[in-house]
Amino acid sequence: MNEKAIYERYMYPGPEPRVPINLLGARNWEDLSRFEAQIVAIRVKRIPAEAMELSYDGLKALHRHLFQDIYEWAGMERTYTTSRNPNAAFAKPAYIASWVEKQFEHLKNSNYYCGLEKRQFAENAARFINEINAAHPFIEGNGRVQRLFLQMIAEKAGYDLDLCAKDQREWYVAAEAGFLADDLNPLIALLEKRLTKRMTE
Repeated sequence: MNEKAIYERYMYPGPEPRVPINLLGARNWEDLSRFEAQIVAIRVKRIPAEAMELSYDGLKALHRHLFQDIYEWAGMERTYTTSRNPNAAFAKPAYIASWVEKQFEHLKNSNYYCGLEKRQFAENAARFINEINAAHPFIEGNGRVQRLFLQMIAEKAGYDLDLCAKDQREWYVAAEAGFLADDLNPLIALLEKRLTKRMTE
């Protein structure tokens, strides 16, 4: 089956951007976004241990946990090529797993950025999440999973990362700059602004 046919299997008919087929039966982005926000807000309060593992399996488990009530494919890699820009596609499906695993191997070998000063942590975390964003493993929900996952990495490294709803627009702009122009400065600035050192007993 070609990628176009695969894409059609996941989407409701209609104009682009198409709405993914979902368990809620939402046929427009406004309804889907509202339902997603409500469900994810509940699920984020109780994250299972497997979804807190700082690995690719953990990332997929986190996506599955957050979106299992919305999408049948929650936690599964996308199987067609997608993009946010006609001139810059995200990773082809065949390369997603190997590329993301490589990023997590580097994260582990870097001791999850433990012991770094705030600026250094922000620089490393921005570079890591920019590569995960370029892979864009899931059809929908990548940004939300990335932000939550960064919070987990920050916590392990001794920081609190307070990314809130009002940061969403700034996050999207920063993610676009990283993906399209390889400019990590906006993302580094956002992370550094929202990082605080965790208090130790």
